[in-house]
Amino acid sequence: MVELYLLSLFGALLTDYGLQSRKQAAEKFAAGWRWKGSFTRLVIWGAVFFWWLARVQRSWPGFLIVSILGFLTGEIGTYALRRSVRANIAGSFPLTKPQTHLIPFFAAIVPAVAGGLYLNTFASVPFAPLIILRRPALIYATAFIALFCWSTTITVSVVGLIRSGQISEEIEPYLGAGEVIGILERLLTFVFILNGGLAAVGFTVAAKAAARFPKFKDSAFAEYFLIGTLTSVGLATIIGLAVAAIR
Repeated sequence: MVELYLLSLFGALLTDYGLQSRKQAAEKFAAGWRWKGSFTRLVIWGAVFFWWLARVQRSWPGFLIVSILGFLTGEIGTYALRRSVRANIAGSFPLTKPQTHLIPFFAAIVPAVAGGLYLNTFASVPFAPLIILRRPALIYATAFIALFCWSTTITVSVVGLIRSGQISEEIEPYLGAGEVIGILERLLTFVFILNGGLAAVGFTVAAKAAARFPKFKDSAFAEYFLIGTLTSVGLATIIGLAVAAIR
């Protein structure tokens, strides 16, 4: 079930957030349905189905059902995510609520549990060896994509609960210096966690603080900086610990 969960989650994070800026993702959320995202998810689950079919031909109906379930769940999850984002923007949360972006994590549970039980119970096929990517590859791929736009969006939404006006002034259409620094900060933290260098995480925070030190006299900026940095580093730490636990 872990493999199916990771596969479903990776597809959702890749198509809904991807390797883009937060503003680009926000604009696509507001635009409604995107056929490219649906097509990408269809390709992912289609590739998995044909891989399964090539490995165990006698159970192709079960594989087809699980693949369709995974694709449809991704579509429903994306619809729920976009609807929630638009509701946040229409309300009093222009930078969205942090919990809104946890929808892909909950939606991925459905194909994992239902698909895993179906294949193991009715098709009598252990699906884990039939996944295109092995568990370590799926784990790292999912963690890697989560450290980019998804983590940036969560960080911005948390800061936006308190400093929405300030952070709105720094939004850029493409990856700006602030977002790149945040991504590098999370990647370094992630690597440190996986290699047992928890104490080294402080290095990334210190390096970032040194560059912004002159601005710390402004209490509003100091709060904005601390909330954003702690959220960003905290996400990378959680992801790193989760990967270390299941890899």
